[in-house]
Amino acid sequence: MYHLANLIRENEAMHATPRRGVTTLLVLGLTVLGTGLAALATHWGYLLVLQYDLQQRSDVLALAGAPLLLDEDLLAGRGSDPADDVQACTESVDRFRRWNNARSSRHFTIDSQDVELIPGSFSPGGNFDEFTSQAPYNALQLRIRRNGLGTNAIPRLTSGWAQPPAAGLAARSLAFLDNRVIGFRPNHRLPAPVLPFALDARSWSTLPAVSSTGGSGDPEIEDLIVRVAAPAESPQPEDLAVVSFAGSLREDLVLQQLAHGVGIEDLPGPDQVLGPIVPGQSSWPVALRWKVDPGFRDRLTNRLQNLAQGGQDPRRVLPLLAPSDQQGNAGSIVDFVAVRILDVQRGGQSISLRLEPCFLTHPTVWTDPAVDTLNPMIHKLTLVR
Repeated sequence: MYHLANLIRENEAMHATPRRGVTTLLVLGLTVLGTGLAALATHWGYLLVLQYDLQQRSDVLALAGAPLLLDEDLLAGRGSDPADDVQACTESVDRFRRWNNARSSRHFTIDSQDVELIPGSFSPGGNFDEFTSQAPYNALQLRIRRNGLGTNAIPRLTSGWAQPPAAGLAARSLAFLDNRVIGFRPNHRLPAPVLPFALDARSWSTLPAVSSTGGSGDPEIEDLIVRVAAPAESPQPEDLAVVSFAGSLREDLVLQQLAHGVGIEDLPGPDQVLGPIVPGQSSWPVALRWKVDPGFRDRLTNRLQNLAQGGQDPRRVLPLLAPSDQQGNAGSIVDFVAVRILDVQRGGQSISLRLEPCFLTHPTVWTDPAVDTLNPMIHKLTLVR
């Protein structure tokens, strides 16, 4: 028995060393494989982060350029000539690209040759592939492709192995100017740029016009002259009525809305929206005042002059009244137009405003896909996904 036990121990000793060598090789191999897989997963995850960042930057550039494509030749009643608008769009995108690069990692900047701009038109309610490069333009498709490696996953994965920011990445964005306008939705941080005035809808196309001397600088967009805020004893009818969007008219609230716009706290009801204005449905009721006292007229003049000459954007939305509401104490809003306030003068017993039709794009614009009537002047900037 003793001899047999010795033989067993000797046999185990002979085979222990080879088994330990195999185990060591197996552990080393699995360690290398695991490290490689961990590095691959980390690298791929970093590329996904870079891809997301590039898409965000592409969206920002598209949103920065799209509003510049609106053609003011159309406001002047001429045919579309988009060359100057495309140039302005290109300059805006390039300016935002440089600002973005200044705030990004030096390893992940976007060069001008990486960016491709495609102006075009886009039908409301369409999908991304329904974009066409036809004028007049209301949309901008923007593509960013770094290092020309395309969207293939293999070169994207392997090209940046030593330096992930060098990997080839691509992004595409489509910014669209939606003008199916039915009203405005102000929020607690952003008021709606709506004037507390209203104009008879029939008068919009018949207002006295003069040659433009300011504003956009385009001499063929004629300015419009309107009168507002005459005293009660004045026999001359006014073009504009002072409007209350929330019941009784408060003079301090009107002055505040002239300076800052219509806030959510200025609106009645649980919805707290301006509108909707939907063709074929009931219009939006408001209270009107056509004549004012001299003291309020002086305060209106000062506030309007500050708006026209101050540092803030003088573009505002002007509501249009149903034709039957002229000179009444109540009315209904049936449409909106966008104007730039160029000059304010005291003309006789009333205030004379010099207005220029313009384009206005604002986040508080409320649009409805079901509405077929398009507003040629007011738009909401939207990303198409």
